[in-house]
Amino acid sequence: MLRLVQKIALGLIVVMIGITGYIIAKSSTFQTQPQVVVAKKYGSIVRLTRNGKTFCSGTVVAPNLIITAAHCVLEETFVGARLTTEDIEIRPRNNIDLSIEASPIFASPRMDSAILHGDFSDFNIRSMVTDPTSLASIREHTTEFISCGYPLNGDIFCNYTRSPKPVGFAWSVSGVLLPGMSGGPTMLTDGTVIGINIAVEGEHALISPTYNLLSSVRK
Repeated sequence: MLRLVQKIALGLIVVMIGITGYIIAKSSTFQTQPQVVVAKKYGSIVRLTRNGKTFCSGTVVAPNLIITAAHCVLEETFVGARLTTEDIEIRPRNNIDLSIEASPIFASPRMDSAILHGDFSDFNIRSMVTDPTSLASIREHTTEFISCGYPLNGDIFCNYTRSPKPVGFAWSVSGVLLPGMSGGPTMLTDGTVIGINIAVEGEHALISPTYNLLSSVRK
């Protein structure tokens, strides 16, 4: 009788060990499963608007930061240019009113680059290169980019730009930029931002490389 009890007890122990091992194994499996990345509600290339009208473009590069062109957020005064005090509404591609406003916190007229602050957590974030050495290498070895933005109240427009050449602080590229695309991104073909659209000169466009934002972004 004692041996029968011992066998039953031993059997129960073996079963419990097996169940425990199974639970641990399943737990480990659950913990190592890749996490599903849920895309944000809106894209990263945004409209800068007033009263629903697009006047410039911008790019979300952090949950609280947008980069754009300085001339989009500066206003002239009798003592020189200053950051605008008017509200800037941030809208997605379909131009719906999200009641999201942005405040300029930095602008360099000379570099024609600016940073806006606000809550942009519903937008996707686009990666950006700010290392001067990396950007210099990109300019030397990459010939094709994509420049995007919103032509005044139109849908998003993207165009290939090519052959960057230094012109002062900026790069000159061949390709078409339309009014309203100022402040939008110039990107590598994988979507990484390397410049801000700032002007058109004939058949060429000017972009402000993102190393112009390096010191201000890291403040």
